[in-house]
Amino acid sequence: MTNTDPNTNPNAVPSADPDVGGAGSAPGNTRVRAWLRAGLAFLTAVQFGVGCWALLFPRSFFDVQWVGMGMAYNAHLMMDYGAMSLATSVVLGVGVVTMRRTIVRTALAVYLVFAGPHFVIHVRLLHHLSPTQGRLLLSMLAGAIVIPTVLLFLSRHAPAEGGRPTRPGGRWRGGVADRSATRATPGDFAG
Repeated sequence: MTNTDPNTNPNAVPSADPDVGGAGSAPGNTRVRAWLRAGLAFLTAVQFGVGCWALLFPRSFFDVQWVGMGMAYNAHLMMDYGAMSLATSVVLGVGVVTMRRTIVRTALAVYLVFAGPHFVIHVRLLHHLSPTQGRLLLSMLAGAIVIPTVLLFLSRHAPAEGGRPTRPGGRWRGGVADRSATRATPGDFAG
């Protein structure tokens, strides 16, 4: 019988299943990956919802007090923001579906590159809001930084590019068997 387990046979073909967490995974890692996927799904849904709202109903979106902030309405700017939010939701959504480490980290980085400056911009523009509204807005915007930052930390549990996590000291690197120090035996090719 042929050993098809890539963790013990460096010549085995990796599983087509890109989402690890099945048999052989540590229960704690499976839970962490579930939280990672749920967090990514939450960010995806928020970006999709906000994006659709701003793109399809720009005036309604602008009329929210902490969006318009007493400034002149600009439909073009609102629709551009909506389109950008939808694009971000696509990248986050691909991360949810694939759960591949590079994609997940890239999606979270894209989100954080927006969320960080967005927070700073609103800190500078609080004078248009009441103290209560300002605190609420900054709390939400801070959450928009904290959540993806925590998810970025958890992303170390996402599988590497070949669909399996990289084993420290193991023979799998980035999902590809490292055959440099191993020679195939006739038993590796038996059906």
